[in-house]
Amino acid sequence: MTPNSNHYSSYLHCVWYEPFTEHSKMLKFKKLPSFQVLLGFFTLFMLHVSCKNDIDINADWKETIVIYGILEPGLDQQKIRVSKAFQNGKTSALVAAKVSDSLFLDTVNVTLTNLNTGIKYNLIPQFNEPKEPGIFANDKNPIYVLDSSIHGYVIEPNVNYKIEVVNPKTNSRAFSTTRSMAYAKLAAPVIADNSVFNVGKNFSFALNPGKNAYSYDGKMDITIKEWNTITKDTTEQVIRWNYLTDFIVNQGSSAAITRIPRISFLQLLSSVYKKNKDLHRRIERLDFVTFGGNQQLYDFISVNEPAIGIVQKQTEYSNIVSGYGLFASRTEQWFYNCVPHNGLIGVIRSDSETKDLNFEF
Repeated sequence: MTPNSNHYSSYLHCVWYEPFTEHSKMLKFKKLPSFQVLLGFFTLFMLHVSCKNDIDINADWKETIVIYGILEPGLDQQKIRVSKAFQNGKTSALVAAKVSDSLFLDTVNVTLTNLNTGIKYNLIPQFNEPKEPGIFANDKNPIYVLDSSIHGYVIEPNVNYKIEVVNPKTNSRAFSTTRSMAYAKLAAPVIADNSVFNVGKNFSFALNPGKNAYSYDGKMDITIKEWNTITKDTTEQVIRWNYLTDFIVNQGSSAAITRIPRISFLQLLSSVYKKNKDLHRRIERLDFVTFGGNQQLYDFISVNEPAIGIVQKQTEYSNIVSGYGLFASRTEQWFYNCVPHNGLIGVIRSDSETKDLNFEF
């Protein structure tokens, strides 16, 4: 510190705190103006306050209801998961997550209402589905169900529904609405009265979308028999081809068509099987399954996909009013036991991608 220093903090330190040494006795103290004294006290106060860096990051506690439910028309049982978000300022979130009381509501009323008829159904909690071990408590796992054997009702296609959850102890309430999907009609690659699967240069997928449908996924299960001509050993394997993903359809359209290059199917076979002169194969049957989702389900999946870019900020989608979660609808339709056309086997036997795999008619 220099004698000519003009900094108030340094000057006050000299006047108030410098030890009395022989040298300090030589200092000539002078009366400070009142405003300088006040400024000194203010500076000391600010230095004292600024040392506190405790920040309370928890907001005031508020019960937040979490609902996850996807209605699927025609099923004998619909399942709705109801829980609550938790906050614990005295311990870590990982510790709190192990306590089931942090996750589930003790007393709650869950109802599903058919808005077309006004009929309300009280959903029943069941505890017979164990929860896998992990971060969250798994000593109980309540699932609220609409069961046809109990309620005498199954979800209908193309109907508006409302889910509502009320905690009578806290008066917290959350709800949402969705419109159930109607069934689609598969028009290609197979036809209902002609269960023969064939492909030309391209593999065409066509369907008549169900009402309220927004997107579809398509999967094909290919059952292939393989035998060894020397040992006579025989095996059977099912290969799944995810040939269609997020196929968005126009609302109200009468038909939706997309084409997939034939080479995709052939490359699937060549990726699974390798050349072996002793092994021969035959396609026994093909089963198709089509999954449809309404726009609420599509938006939820799209928004909550893992972030893989440089910017890792994750947005969240929820259509629950005064809560969090998802209430949507989907369909699952199967078309079983299709047989391959001889023309398809001919392509497999002649194409450079698969001709050495020994597929038989």
